[in-house]
Amino acid sequence: MWSKNNIERFAFILAPFLLILSFYYSFISFFAFVPLLISLNSQKSAKVFLDVFLIISISFLPFFLFLYIGLLKGIYVYNHVPFFLAFSMYFGVCIYQLAYTIVPFYLIKKFNISFLLLPVFYIAFEYLRSIVLYGDPIGNVSMFVYNMPFFIKDATWFGSYFVGLKLLFVNVAIYYLYKNKIKHALIILGVIACLFFVVNLPAKNGSMKKSIALIQGNISQSQKWDNAMLINNLNVYVNATKKTNADLVVWPESAYPFLFKPQDFDNLLGYYKTPIIFGAQTQRGSNYYNSAVFFNNRKYDYYDKHELVPFAEFIPLRKYLSFIPTVTKFGSFTHGKRFTLFDVDGLKTAAIICYEEDFENIARTFKTLGARLLVVITNDAWFGNTPTFHLFYRDDFYRAVENNIYVARCANTGFSMIVSPQGKMITNLKPYTFGILKADIVFDDKKITIFDKFGHFFGLFDLIFTGILLSIAIIKKKKAA
Repeated sequence: MWSKNNIERFAFILAPFLLILSFYYSFISFFAFVPLLISLNSQKSAKVFLDVFLIISISFLPFFLFLYIGLLKGIYVYNHVPFFLAFSMYFGVCIYQLAYTIVPFYLIKKFNISFLLLPVFYIAFEYLRSIVLYGDPIGNVSMFVYNMPFFIKDATWFGSYFVGLKLLFVNVAIYYLYKNKIKHALIILGVIACLFFVVNLPAKNGSMKKSIALIQGNISQSQKWDNAMLINNLNVYVNATKKTNADLVVWPESAYPFLFKPQDFDNLLGYYKTPIIFGAQTQRGSNYYNSAVFFNNRKYDYYDKHELVPFAEFIPLRKYLSFIPTVTKFGSFTHGKRFTLFDVDGLKTAAIICYEEDFENIARTFKTLGARLLVVITNDAWFGNTPTFHLFYRDDFYRAVENNIYVARCANTGFSMIVSPQGKMITNLKPYTFGILKADIVFDDKKITIFDKFGHFFGLFDLIFTGILLSIAIIKKKKAA
């Protein structure tokens, strides 16, 4: 029979199952990290890096492989990249995230830093991952509790990273309960409980009312770019729009399947009076863009996607990778430069495209420019019915709360929804179905949140604070030696 000591050493084996379950059942995330802390605390060998590497790899790598399996499907099945290369890219993403996960645990263990500071270190490396290279803000721990408005409402202060910090502190508190450190646990839980009462509530509804219609075409990725199906795919949206009466109609990303030309669109819907936002590929000069096009009474404006997906929408270090045949055949989009607001009869509306919904700075910039509605257009059909399909939209709940703004997400196959400034889903369409989601919204009076002014600096502050704590720990260890 195993002793308590041995059970604690191998408690981390539970972690991948708890993390995967947390993805579907948010409440499990409040204790999903506890087995890791128990195991790390029980490791007493001098091989700190090896212990941490094995524990965190066995805990998190299966979870990351689960979380990003949709990338493999998109790259291999729909982009027709050879399987070995597609798997290498998919596995590389998982290893990249794993590296940023291992380091905070290693530093805590290596320099004998209290587990009380683990959340600070962990979130610092999440933020670092979001700004290094081309940025990777996907898969942060805050994704587990996106559907808990009562817990995420203080994102209006310091954003999603602060919510992730709270979640990890709850795990630390439960770990302290397990270790019978009741006082430590009660102090942590007490501070978190106080936050529920001090967060400012959003502004009351204003007087501007608009009806919004989101069209979910439900066109499978295997048919979306089939030359024989392009006209039929476009007609799905055109015919649905003709039947829709709203103040704003929204189509998903790349819903217009041809290189966009205004005269061609005029022939389809030039007489239509309702403003439309839709995704299309556009060309200006020799550059091609993944764009959100705004049509209003035969006038057009454009927002070009800023944050392009590496190796999907552009090839980093392209000239150095030209020896790969797939790279030479791939055409890259150009990064957008302008933040364009669309005027929907007095309602300033911002459109962001796909991957950009996970970048807090994109939504915040639009809010500070005066946006009162944030429209997300995307095509998640790339991921099929995989966990990855259910990952990206979770950050839209944070964008709504952070900026005190309504978010309307229109996706090709789902998940199409409207989220209130309080982080509550008002209405949605069932994924993998065709539908028109229509809602009448009374828009909140414009209100600048703490996050708009200062909260977006929280991740940077946490990173600097972590650097200071680490420096102190290193100096102490050297003196002790």
